[in-house]
Amino acid sequence: LCIPPQTEHPAPHTQPLSKRFQPIRVLDVSMAKLHTAAITAEPCANLRVCGFGGVVRGAAQHRLAPLKDLVLVSNFDDTHIVHVALGQDHTLALTRAGSVLSWGLSCFSQLGYAVDGSGTGLGAGVPQMVATLRRVVGPLKKELVIGVAACKTASACWTAKELFTWGSNNTQLGYDMAAVPVQVLPRRIAQVAQPVRNVALSGTAMAVLLTSSGVLCLEASKSSYFPTASFPPALTAYRPPAAQNNAAIAKVVCCENVFAALSSNGEMFAFRFPAVGSSSVMEANATQSKESKGGISAVSNAAMVKPQRVWALRKQFSAVKDVALGSDGTIVLCTESGPVYVRNRLAKTANAQHMPFLQRVVRVAASSAGAFAALQETCVSVIIKVVGNTLSKDLEAVRRWAAEELQWGCEERGGANRFQEQTEMSADSPTVIDEVADVDGEGQDESQDVDIKNDIRIAKHLFRREEHRGIFDGVELKCGADLLVQIYSGFAFPLHRIVLTARSLVLKNDLLGQSVKDNAVSVKHHSNLVSIPPKAGSIPKLVFSGLHPLTVVLLATYLYTDDVPALWDRRVGMAVYSQLRTLGPKTKVNPTQIRAELHVLAEFLRRPALGRVLDTPVKRVAATTLERDMQTLFDAAQPGGDVSYSSGDPGSETETLSTSSANPLTSDTVLELADRRVYCRATLLRARSPFFAAFFDDADWTRKRWLPDGTLHVDLRHLRWQIMEFVFRYLYSGDGEEIFEIL
Repeated sequence: LCIPPQTEHPAPHTQPLSKRFQPIRVLDVSMAKLHTAAITAEPCANLRVCGFGGVVRGAAQHRLAPLKDLVLVSNFDDTHIVHVALGQDHTLALTRAGSVLSWGLSCFSQLGYAVDGSGTGLGAGVPQMVATLRRVVGPLKKELVIGVAACKTASACWTAKELFTWGSNNTQLGYDMAAVPVQVLPRRIAQVAQPVRNVALSGTAMAVLLTSSGVLCLEASKSSYFPTASFPPALTAYRPPAAQNNAAIAKVVCCENVFAALSSNGEMFAFRFPAVGSSSVMEANATQSKESKGGISAVSNAAMVKPQRVWALRKQFSAVKDVALGSDGTIVLCTESGPVYVRNRLAKTANAQHMPFLQRVVRVAASSAGAFAALQETCVSVIIKVVGNTLSKDLEAVRRWAAEELQWGCEERGGANRFQEQTEMSADSPTVIDEVADVDGEGQDESQDVDIKNDIRIAKHLFRREEHRGIFDGVELKCGADLLVQIYSGFAFPLHRIVLTARSLVLKNDLLGQSVKDNAVSVKHHSNLVSIPPKAGSIPKLVFSGLHPLTVVLLATYLYTDDVPALWDRRVGMAVYSQLRTLGPKTKVNPTQIRAELHVLAEFLRRPALGRVLDTPVKRVAATTLERDMQTLFDAAQPGGDVSYSSGDPGSETETLSTSSANPLTSDTVLELADRRVYCRATLLRARSPFFAAFFDDADWTRKRWLPDGTLHVDLRHLRWQIMEFVFRYLYSGDGEEIFEIL
């Protein structure tokens, strides 16, 4: 990333701040001995350069001082660059339209067009400088170029079918050096008959990567090809299906006379060509002349390229992703996992050195002056989606007063499948939907219809429960229920003390032995010996007086789910009218009376959120307070965790929750972590986590693990609180993706 300077725009203050200070993403980088170029993600004018020489190498101004920052190239407003190649004193740029632009010094005729003082031969006249961008035409006028390459003395480009070179010919341009010492205009190479994928060009040799994954090397008026085939081309060697062909070359790079080839599976090979004028080149030319006279192939063994493997693939994450060469054969590379390694040929050790503080690198570059560059991918945070039930949905699974009636109803009606089909038909039948639509009229909010349908379903289940009361007498209560709520003799259903006490301080005080009542409501607690596992005849009872049984059931539904079925809403009342008529005289339901009693209970239990739901005669969604109450419960259960509790309304009374041996908020499960103990309630753990539900629902597993003080210890010492803190925030408070905002 780079921040553009404010001087680039003639009136920067007229631009919005988001555009003025928006970082620019770099897509590619290329380095030469004296300057560097970067292609950015800007829609146009996306080439920036820095280094020595000013406008000679593409800078925006005429200046001899070095450019320390990446600046835009002048006269480049409407052009989009896709690739750039740098020589020591010139630059080639490939546009999106497939044309080649060049600028810089033309002392070696490497720009692709004639310049005054440099077109008659090497060193003839004074080297001229091209300060403005010019398109390379001639043979390329009607061609669609797909790649460019450059070195100090020459340049190259290629189309989908042909390869062109120009500049000073040192036996590497693909044609005779004696006949053509300097090529001013681009010239096609006849030796390259296959499509070209990549080219690495130096002052003495050129390596051409073909689409067949082979590399054609042009050097000293000779050509060689690697990898050499072990079998004739007409024969195909057998390879196992799992074997990978290491010889499939994907990229070639060079620096001076050192070349490197990167294979498709992440291995790297290096090879070197002798310098022009060396004894090895003269011997190879003499050998080539003798063999040609004898009728043997013009390519001798002395001229064959022999690459050496310098990086072998051991693990997939160590596969080489990109490679560049520097001075004296220095190799810089990055792997698939992101780190950067540098291997110096002159170093005493052959091992590559890991570069610190570089991660997520996807591209590297190097120059013959000893400089390196690494293109780092921007870290994009993965969006963590928290899926699953909410806290209220999970607490529905431990409401045995609702779950048991469904099981009882299955036995009464002849099977679970039949009862399930009847329930689904009753909740979504055309009769119910038509009634709801008639009352609602057109244009009602779709989410409100979903709430109404859910209220109808819950109400029908509750009515079936009231028709068959007394099913919990003497049976073993599951899901950790440790309290029976009784309205009158024979009508009782199990609840969890932890839910009642966490949701209401009034109920908490009553469970502590402080009987509470007002003019209309009386709540009294009868303590009994709690057995493990609990049974209906051995657990405490909470007796409500002066209320309709359905009122208490609806209150329990609200305490568990933060929602209450609105029987007083005509849309719900009409759908359950038949169930209301079938109830006996003792439990005759008057929706208006139920609503009034619930309003009294809301004031009595200090639940203003419930009271606001009852203020209107239609369905209203209650404010969410369950998550806050459960988080308060968790904080209070920890050592020194006395916390303040309030109903959430301004001016409401604030009290303090504390834990003691006689307190119903006392934890019954202790999780032993590596660095601390976490005190929890089995009811919440089994409702929110299948992991803990499998433990607590298994009587054989828990029977001998309960301690005399009524607690159960779970060994989780392989986990630390730093990690488990996020888990408990999700279990108790129901937090979603926001818990990962601060890691």
